[in-house]
Amino acid sequence: DGVASYPDGRSIPVDLESIKQLTKQSRTNSKIFSKNIKLLARNDLTIEQIKEYTENYLNTSQLMNDKVEMWVEDIRFIIDILEKIDCGIIESQFAHKLALEKGIGVFGQSYGGAVSVLSCCLDDRLKCAINMDGAMYGGINDKYKYRQPTMYMDSDMLPGRSRYFFSINEGDTYYIMIKDSKHLDYSDYTYIHKTWLLKSMQLVGKIDGGLMIRITNDYVRSFFDKYIKQIDTLLFEQNPYPEVVSEKRLKR
Repeated sequence: DGVASYPDGRSIPVDLESIKQLTKQSRTNSKIFSKNIKLLARNDLTIEQIKEYTENYLNTSQLMNDKVEMWVEDIRFIIDILEKIDCGIIESQFAHKLALEKGIGVFGQSYGGAVSVLSCCLDDRLKCAINMDGAMYGGINDKYKYRQPTMYMDSDMLPGRSRYFFSINEGDTYYIMIKDSKHLDYSDYTYIHKTWLLKSMQLVGKIDGGLMIRITNDYVRSFFDKYIKQIDTLLFEQNPYPEVVSEKRLKR
C-alpha cells in the first residue's frame, strides 16, 4: 500500500482498485499488445497500418487511456502556478526570474512521457516536449494537435511503438533509441540499482548505467537548448554514440 501526504494534513491512499483493473487488463490483453508491437517493427507498413496497429496496442489498456487527461491537467496546473510565482502573485525567491516568455519545455518518463507530449499539444505555453520510453496512451484523439517540436526517446524493449506519433507531428520531430537499454534505464535505477530481479524482469538492460545517463543527459539538454534557448547543437547532426539509433523529421 502507498499514500501521498500533504503539508495541510491530507493523506490520499493509492487507488488499489485501479491497480487491480490495470493488472487485469494487462494480463487479459497481453497477446494483442505483443502482436501489434511486433507488427509495428516491420519496415513495409503504410501510415494507415501504423495507425491501426498503434491504436490496437493502446486500446489494450482502457484505464491508461482514461487517466491520461487528469495527468495533462496536472501539468497545466503547474504552469499556472509557475506564472503566478514569476509575476509575484505567489511569494517566492524565483519571482521575475523564470523567463517564461521564452517558453516552457516539458519531459517525462513512461506514462509521464506520453502526458508531456499530450500537454504540449493542448497548451501553447509549452514549446516542446520529450517522451522517455512512454506508450502514447490517449494519444489517438482529434483533440490533440501534434505541432510542437518533440523527441521520442525509446529503449530497445518495444521498438516501433512511437512510430505513428513520430510520423504525424507537424513540427520538428526526433526519434532516439538506445541499444541494450530497457524501460527503467531511463531512471536512476540504471545507475544505482541494477539488481538480478530487475534484469530478470527485463526492466533494465545491459547498457552501462553511467553511459546511459550521459547519453540521456546529452540529448535532453541539447533538445531544450535548441528549442527553448535557441542554441544550435551538433548532437542531432553528428551522433557521437554508437549505442544510439536516431531519426529526425524537420519542419520545412
